[in-house]
Amino acid sequence: MNLVLIHGLIGHLRMPKLQAAFSSAAVLPIDLIGYGQFRHQSAEQASIDQQADHVAAQMKQSGIQSAAVAGHSVGGAVAAQLALRHPGLVQTLISVEGNISLNDAFWSADIAKKPLAYTENLITEYQKNIATWLARAGVKATPWAIEVANDWLSNQPAETIRNQAAAVVAATTPDSYRDNLNTLVQRADLAVHFVAGEHSAEDWDVSPVLREHASSYTLIPNSGHLMMLDNPAEFATILEKLIVP
Repeated sequence: MNLVLIHGLIGHLRMPKLQAAFSSAAVLPIDLIGYGQFRHQSAEQASIDQQADHVAAQMKQSGIQSAAVAGHSVGGAVAAQLALRHPGLVQTLISVEGNISLNDAFWSADIAKKPLAYTENLITEYQKNIATWLARAGVKATPWAIEVANDWLSNQPAETIRNQAAAVVAATTPDSYRDNLNTLVQRADLAVHFVAGEHSAEDWDVSPVLREHASSYTLIPNSGHLMMLDNPAEFATILEKLIVP
């Protein structure tokens, strides 16, 4: 089974330790427009729909005709739009604390309304003391976590973060966004799974309708929103159980 991973507002999911934890899934971590290998492509006009089309293009370029797609945080919003716009590509949709509504995009909403200098200064402060940033996110500052977090902070320019924040706010504000998610979870040809960290699940805005119709709702124990840093092996094991019969 192919598994496409879509990262959140900051960073990437191209972590060798994470990819090695999958025993049978063929994992393809995608860099969104403005991130990683595409960091020099301006994300100024990159809406969530355009990011979804970008993921579809990367999947097809890699020879993937259909796959399980897991999106984390902002990446969850991109994954949902991918399933809506390119239904044939998505066999299973996994929202890993993906942005379900504007309530989930509260950090993005704050960044989007501030000048670019605010984001630049924020990233600089995180880089000065990565251990503190991780601790605030509920992640133990192991040498590996610090190394990955440092790489995450350098993975994209501040302008990309601000533009992507504005894009997810624009996407999740209309009532039609939640309506589309309700449609997705009730599709007979699509398995939709929700995955959350035990310590952050309470703040995730998953409605009763979404919970009722989803294929599953899984809590990762002793983890928060950055569960792939808390325990990459457990994160990989849970995702793999959802997609491999």
